[in-house]
Parts: sequence; structure tokens; C-alpha cells
Amino acid sequence: MLGNGSSVQFWGDTWAENGALKYKYPALFTLEKDKCITVWDKACLRGNTLEWSWDWSRQPTSSLEISQLSELQNMLNQDCLSNTPDVWKWINEDGQNFSVKDLRIELANLRYKKEEDLVFEWNAWATPKASYLGWRALMGKSAFESGLFR
Repeated sequence: MLGNGSSVQFWGDTWAENGALKYKYPALFTLEKDKCITVWDKACLRGNTLEWSWDWSRQPTSSLEISQLSELQNMLNQDCLSNTPDVWKWINEDGQNFSVKDLRIELANLRYKKEEDLVFEWNAWATPKASYLGWRALMGKSAFESGLFR
């Protein structure tokens, strides 16, 4: 959950919408110089107004880039930063707190999708061991009970 934005990547983390902004606004992400910038570093407080700073490799000129920038700025005007620290939260379908059981159920449901529909992105804040386990589980290669009976 977004607090002050100091530990949340502006483009790479899911904080404003369903998914990372780099997938929602790919034309703008391509223009961004610092692709790992935090929300805190991107925001500027001018008086009582929150403004967003842009550091493009070149100015957005195409109709797609201008359209994405307009849409992004409208979305950003709705979000606010606070003085509290950022908090990572598990969001499941029922709105309940994290549990290993819920994670296993979600991973089991993903196994029934076509393998080419699944995209695994390595997570920078998770340990390599946890990322590797998640990748193996997503591919159906982990030692869950159902996998032991194959």
C-alpha cells in the first residue's frame, strides 16, 4: 500500500492500478530515463499541490505518447502520498490477509492456463530463493502433493 512512496518503484511496482505502469503506459516507459525511480523521487510538493516530475530521453510527440501522458496524469491526480511508510500487502479475491494456503490455491488455478499465457517476472524485492520457488510452482515443477503423484 502506498505511503510516502520511498520504497515503491514508479514504473515497476503495482501501486496505482491493476499492474505496473510500465505495462499500462509502455510508450512513456520507453521514454523514461530512470526506469527504477521511486514514487517519492517522481513526486514534487509545491505548496499544497502534488506535481509529478518527468525526465524523458526526448519529449513525448506522437499521438500515442501524448494520449498515454494525459491518461497517466489524470490517474496520478487521484492518488495521494502520505507521511506513513509504504507497506506491502497481499490482495486476494476475498480481501483476506496473506496465507500460504491461498497462495497455493492461486498457483494451482494458474496451472490450468496455457503455458504461453503465463508470464513470470522476477521480483526485485523477493529473495532469489522465493522467486525461484514461485517460478517452479507456476510451471508446475514444485513438490506439491499433486506433483508427487505424477
